[in-house]
Amino acid sequence: MQFNRCFGCMKEIKGYPCPHCGFDPRANSASNYVLPYGTVLCGHYVVGKVLGQGGFGITYIGFDLSLQRRVAIKEFYPKGQAMRMATLSAQLQWGDDAASQDVRTTGMDSFLREAQKMAKVEDIPEVVGVRECFRENDTAYIIMDYIEGKTLLSVLKEKGPMPWEQAKDIFLPAISAMERVHQAGLVHRDLSPDNLMLTDKGVRILDLGAAKDLSSSNGASSTQVAKGGFSPLEQYTQRGGSGPWSDVYAMAATIYYTLTGVLPPNATERVEKDSLNWKLLSQRGVPANVISALQKAMTVTVKGRTQSMAELLSQLQKGSAPRKRGSKPAAMIAAAAAVVVVLGIALGFAVNAKKEPAAPAMALPPETQAVETTVPQETTVPTEPPIKVNVMAAAEDQRDVDFYERADQPFWGQVAYKRSDVKTVTFQGSLTDAPRAAWDVSEAGDRSILAWMEDGNLTVAADGIIAPNPNASFLFSSFVNTTAIDFGGCFDTSNVTNMWAMFFECGSLRSLDLSGFDTSLVTDMCAMFCSCSNLTGLDVSGFDTSNVINIGGMFSGCGSLTGLDVSGFDTSNVTSMSWMFCDCSSLTGLDLSCFDTSNVINMGGMFSGCSNLTALDVSGFDTSMVADMERMFYECTKLNDFKCTDQRIRTKYNQR
Repeated sequence: MQFNRCFGCMKEIKGYPCPHCGFDPRANSASNYVLPYGTVLCGHYVVGKVLGQGGFGITYIGFDLSLQRRVAIKEFYPKGQAMRMATLSAQLQWGDDAASQDVRTTGMDSFLREAQKMAKVEDIPEVVGVRECFRENDTAYIIMDYIEGKTLLSVLKEKGPMPWEQAKDIFLPAISAMERVHQAGLVHRDLSPDNLMLTDKGVRILDLGAAKDLSSSNGASSTQVAKGGFSPLEQYTQRGGSGPWSDVYAMAATIYYTLTGVLPPNATERVEKDSLNWKLLSQRGVPANVISALQKAMTVTVKGRTQSMAELLSQLQKGSAPRKRGSKPAAMIAAAAAVVVVLGIALGFAVNAKKEPAAPAMALPPETQAVETTVPQETTVPTEPPIKVNVMAAAEDQRDVDFYERADQPFWGQVAYKRSDVKTVTFQGSLTDAPRAAWDVSEAGDRSILAWMEDGNLTVAADGIIAPNPNASFLFSSFVNTTAIDFGGCFDTSNVTNMWAMFFECGSLRSLDLSGFDTSLVTDMCAMFCSCSNLTGLDVSGFDTSNVINIGGMFSGCGSLTGLDVSGFDTSNVTSMSWMFCDCSSLTGLDLSCFDTSNVINMGGMFSGCSNLTALDVSGFDTSMVADMERMFYECTKLNDFKCTDQRIRTKYNQR
């Protein structure tokens, strides 16, 4: 058969190099594992050059001899499970092991179901259409519309980051199209700059190969699909529970990359240390509502993330100006049944509506009463005014600085004192004795919370309850000379979500009373007590950890702890336990019988340096999702009473 079309662009030619695209097969020989140029599939599809390749497939440009038009041909080719020597045969050669044979059968069936998925959304013009699917060469193929254009990734590599005014013409239609895809019951699961094609007719969404049908498997992902920088945390596990919110994260990450030119850190890395730099967006003139929308859409936890494309689209198009970082909406503040004073500096506290009984509807504060009201006899009129809840401002995010230099840094919005100057910290519910030199640490900037130093003793005071902002990370970090922290019964953490490194390097503390801590909303306790090297006791038995995702390094470096009760910890949502008890060298035993590790990805260094640990029972540990166990029992030289049923853990134990 004479074929007078270019294998690079499938346009008619009289000879190479191609006058249209410059392609020359003599200078661009195909790899030996891909189909050779000119291979004919199903009797009428001619194969050209490779357009792209992923973990499960190869996409070629092709030409349909029957209909005389260009097509895209996707071949099922899972890396590591199959191979081809194209000089000998177009047939795929599969491994003899069970895993390869399972992929050969179930994987190929799943691949062909992609065509059925795509048929559900063929009326969405932004989604590439499918024309045919079939089996051949001991593998499977899908024939799709060929879209001429450039991927967003290639455009960004050529021209660099885009301004929002240009990028929104790409993303707003793409987001709208993905909302329709979700309504059709599909989740893409592989959105990224290389799967958005820019054409003269607008944006096109490529490669539904990773798509999941929401009507099957109770929403559980059948195949683990994750792309560094763009995939959300839930796609790194087999039982991650991906949904429309997963595509929301990936779309937002793609927008971030487009606007900044910087690849976001992997979601798994953000769990332990979130180095995502939001300042890059404001530096490039991105509107505040867009930044706010992206921040919510890229929340690591599913619970706090934007749930739908429709919601993301609304926020990007007409979102209100974002609140100050760490503040709460007025509706939440009003829930305190009192005038809530919101505070403003660079600290770490959350809007906390104290759970006081609501006053009767008729018993309004005097300044709001227009007329005298007769209260029914059975109504109890409060004799005390409602307790005021005062909110401290959001903590500075210090994750991108060297912790060991923090002790010499000023703190909480002032410049006269360093963290190392603080000897004691006291919270009090009255401003009566506040000196004139006190500085404002309120989120509202109205001096409703004041702080002052006297001979190294730091006092924080307000008329009423003092509530940390939801982001309480690094609040007392590197108070290296602080020997005592007294919360005074007026410190309310009920709205805190982030306690990352809250007491990091408080190496002089010998005790810490956390009995009043409400942690029911906290998702991050990573490094919370890290390097509190002189703590001899720590009561965390009252901690509610049901929403916590990250407890990596939580007690790392607490070398003086002789006992630790974590028997009440709910770890069912935890993904990282890395270095959790590292260098807890005085502990001799730990009760971890309650630990649910079914979602844990990282156990690296978990007990490393626990040199006096003599007994440990981890027979209930589930490591099916764990990817990292390195140095799990390093230097656990006295650990002889060891119970374990998991062979992977047993291997790491034997390597200690």
